[in-house]
Amino acid sequence: MAEETISVISVTQAAKEIGTGGNNPTQSVNVCGADLGSVFDWNGRTYIAFGDTFGCPLSATPPAWRQNTLAFTTDNVLDDGITFDGWITDGSGNAKQLFAAAAGAISAISTHGLSIGSIGYLFYMQVTEHLGGGRWNCNLASVAKSTDGGQNWTKLSNLVWDEGNFNQVAIYKQGGFVYFFGIPCGRLGSVKLMRVLEASIEDKEEYEYLIDTDDGGVWEKDAEVLAVTVVDGPAGELSVAWNDFLGRYIMLYLTSNTNTTWIAMRVSQNLWGPWSGPIFVVGANDFPCLYAPFTKDSYVAEGGKIAYFRMSRFCPGFDPYSTYWMKMELEKESAPGC
Repeated sequence: MAEETISVISVTQAAKEIGTGGNNPTQSVNVCGADLGSVFDWNGRTYIAFGDTFGCPLSATPPAWRQNTLAFTTDNVLDDGITFDGWITDGSGNAKQLFAAAAGAISAISTHGLSIGSIGYLFYMQVTEHLGGGRWNCNLASVAKSTDGGQNWTKLSNLVWDEGNFNQVAIYKQGGFVYFFGIPCGRLGSVKLMRVLEASIEDKEEYEYLIDTDDGGVWEKDAEVLAVTVVDGPAGELSVAWNDFLGRYIMLYLTSNTNTTWIAMRVSQNLWGPWSGPIFVVGANDFPCLYAPFTKDSYVAEGGKIAYFRMSRFCPGFDPYSTYWMKMELEKESAPGC
């Protein structure tokens, strides 16, 4: 049989999205800096969930901080960057903070969203301390829910995960299930996996945890402490999508070693693995202060040979602090095997 070698042969920046020089007039909603930007489909649009968001002008001490904001788009012409159709705004027309952290915490940062029917859900981490070096502490992760297209959000107090495996998640829906790839707060932990039926999304007792990858995956309820690692760390903000060209799922995430920080890709024929070793995508030597690669199934061209993702950059002094639309070209080669 033949073995395939998968690689990324080029990565280019297609557009800066936010602030000065961006391809969106975000200044009109008092946004000159924002990061993250995970994506999910809802009510015929793609929603983009940003984290820390700052107003204009952007400087070393930027004004008008919001803990989370939400833009939306119907743009499916990918090569020149994504154009936002609009934002969830407040009464003054500025991008609106959707919800705030509880007293005693610093912020509530959306890590990924999904929709089930007309209802939207945002999974978020509640940050309590910034430690530097890609590290921060959380006291919990939870979920907020909107039934009016994102204008108003209600926190679901029955859906709470303590500090640990699932403080930041990447979400993938398949076969009636919602799969959650989870990592701890910060960018140093490993990746674990849980799932729940879409119809039971609001019932914590129905969430199942992957406790063994044999026999198509072994799942058990009320077993977070038994969840097995599907990808070794260090792993930062991540996303998962299916790629037809590769015939595999791809996972994008931030990682690091003693020399540098870089975005890696892993591939697998199944959501629960086994996942390949890390494949180099792009590094901090080319794009300093990079993190948070977010993609989805439809962010492709040429049958998946071209894949797009959103990437954040935050350097000291907020120079830059924005999201960027990135284009990568994939390659697979078959070699004789035994």
